[in-house]
Amino acid sequence: DKISSLEKKTVIAVGRLSGQKGYERLVSIWAKVAPKMPDWKLEIIGGGDTEYKSYLQTMADNAGVHDSLLFLPPVKNMDEIYMNASVFVMTSKYEGLPMVLLESQSYGIPVVSFACKCGPRDIIENGVNGFLVEDGDVELFASRMEMLMMDVELRKSMGVKAREKSIEFSEENIMPQWDVLFNDLANTIIG
Repeated sequence: DKISSLEKKTVIAVGRLSGQKGYERLVSIWAKVAPKMPDWKLEIIGGGDTEYKSYLQTMADNAGVHDSLLFLPPVKNMDEIYMNASVFVMTSKYEGLPMVLLESQSYGIPVVSFACKCGPRDIIENGVNGFLVEDGDVELFASRMEMLMMDVELRKSMGVKAREKSIEFSEENIMPQWDVLFNDLANTIIG
């Protein structure tokens, strides 16, 4: 039932530190965005590959964005993270059904994501509850981030739609579908 105010100047990405998540692309994108938005910060929350984290930190240092880009360890209770975020970003190279997108949208946070083969396309309606960007188009990704960062009203209107979309994936809506599936399977097997 908690919804972010979308007024904190924080962009977040959540997920394990691995090449699959495409965080090197995010660091490159942030290097384009951060100079235009000096009062904003990007938080990448997740643990994982320490060599990859070192690589990303070196990229941030070399790009001059190390002060505005924070690598935070995983936390058990994400409420505070989501409540203090205004934009969620996903630069994954591939995904299944990314739960972090659904979680962020349940807090009313608009999303910018690459349109990898599956996952984000099922959750994000481009221009409605967030932005889908052609996979690898870092310039457009940066531009869409900037749009959301500069316009609190756009964030809030997309945030309302994000929250509405997340309800489609709620337990109340999904569990009856599983019940039907398992009952159909049981009836087929038992005959």
